[in-house]
Amino acid sequence: MEKRLSMLLVIQTLQMRGRAYARDIAWRTGMKNEEAIAALLELEKRGKVEQVNGYWWLHVVIDAAGTGRGVKVK
Repeated sequence: MEKRLSMLLVIQTLQMRGRAYARDIAWRTGMKNEEAIAALLELEKRGKVEQVNGYWWLHVVIDAAGTGRGVKVK
């Protein structure tokens, strides 16, 4: 599967699920576990997703009332 498409499917899955294990993401997207993990690691490197204790979720920063100071939300 193309790298860009894999990352898009991972993002869409996390948008729907909120948080999920890599194995769950792979199953829902129809990817192999290795493909999902590679996409997740690339997205983590780009600052788009985060992972703790095996769960992955989208990295979200909310601008606090236009101050330019982000608030990290999990």
